[in-house]
Amino acid sequence: MLDPLTFAVKLNHAATVATMCTAGIAVHSMMRTLKGEQTLLGLPFHRRSEDVHDHPDVIAKGPRWTDHYGKRAHDVDVEHLR
Repeated sequence: MLDPLTFAVKLNHAATVATMCTAGIAVHSMMRTLKGEQTLLGLPFHRRSEDVHDHPDVIAKGPRWTDHYGKRAHDVDVEHLR
């Protein structure tokens, strides 16, 4: 049987660990919620997706699914020039 002082110390330690874990989970949940609200309601920093994602320059080798042709809004369509 544990003496009352050892039992009180172990109980206090268990309560402190449980409180710290609960506080960590609560802070993580709050930060996740705030980041989601910022993403949802925040103003965009760019107008187009191409401003964010850097695409390397590729020489087109013909019509393929992975070709870069047509992915940029300001490209000149040489097939429809007069």
